[in-house]
Amino acid sequence: MKSTKKYKWLGGIFFMVVVILLVLHQYGYRYNATPSYPVGFYKVNTADNQIRRGKLVLVCPPDTKAFKEANKKSYIHKGFCPSGYQPLIKKIAGVPGDRIIVDRFVYINGIKQPKSRVYDVDPQGYKLAHTPKKEYHLGSNQIFLLSDYNDKSFDSRYFGPVNTNLIQGAITPVKVW
Repeated sequence: MKSTKKYKWLGGIFFMVVVILLVLHQYGYRYNATPSYPVGFYKVNTADNQIRRGKLVLVCPPDTKAFKEANKKSYIHKGFCPSGYQPLIKKIAGVPGDRIIVDRFVYINGIKQPKSRVYDVDPQGYKLAHTPKKEYHLGSNQIFLLSDYNDKSFDSRYFGPVNTNLIQGAITPVKVW
């Protein structure tokens, strides 16, 4: 009998946590549990649609081969984006008109980017898919995303530029740890 009450109590707490998270989501709050940026709560500003280098954004991944592989390796997870994946928190490093070179590091307009080393394998030992040397000239609707927090982030080094229409909004940390 005590065991049943304990499970009901735990179930009630779990239910309340889910309800609170859903309400927070409705008001633009997101919880990040990935290593690309600090774990914690972030606020999305969907009205901020300016494309600016250095801006932290929430982006829906496209439904491409690179993201299907990333999902198999658990870099990204299922979610509510049109592609069926969770959105990513990344910083805009390259903007329309930029020249990007992805070699052993990422160079934007000839400048080596911090924390941009291109790895051959991930921390679990999986081979990372990337072309040994790739050059991009970003079109009018393309951006290049990097994490300046974690040099092992799954970002444009491995999946290339993304379309600006995939941006859900600017995102700012509220409470991170």
